[in-house]
Amino acid sequence: MGFFDGLLKKIPFVSRFSKKKEPVNNVELQFNKAMNLMDNGDAEESVNILEQVADIGIMDAQYKSYGDDALLALAEFYEKGKYRNAVVDVDLNKATKYYEKYVNQNHDGDVIFKLAKMLLEVQNFSKAIKYYELAATDYGIKAAYMSLVRYMRADLTEWMSMATRVIMSYLSIWTRP
Repeated sequence: MGFFDGLLKKIPFVSRFSKKKEPVNNVELQFNKAMNLMDNGDAEESVNILEQVADIGIMDAQYKSYGDDALLALAEFYEKGKYRNAVVDVDLNKATKYYEKYVNQNHDGDVIFKLAKMLLEVQNFSKAIKYYELAATDYGIKAAYMSLVRYMRADLTEWMSMATRVIMSYLSIWTRP
């Protein structure tokens, strides 16, 4: 088989299957472990591991893709309360924290828009406006324009009704005999 053995190694399609796989790096192992824990329903330990992977991904560009995937998994986990088979109470504040970390690393317009909508839900209006403007101007997301206008209109309407109430209360005080 010596003749065919050398011949098979020279064919690119076949040689790909005969090679030994390179050892996997530690970050990938940790990420896979966290995903397996999510599959098994162990939320607490998997969150800890994913946070570590995300921190490594932020610090080291070599592991950026694992860090980004970990941040998105954590954000979705806390946004929806479920990821794979793991379940946790919905915590939009934590979800926005992970989405913000992700957005600071990757300028993804859809995630920025999603973050802006979520910040409105948790009533962090100043950050929501910032991210709506970013999504609308830098990434051309039309829905962000519309949401920003709707929010500003609602804010103006609320301000006008509050001002009317204040004026009416002052008038009632000053017009009393």
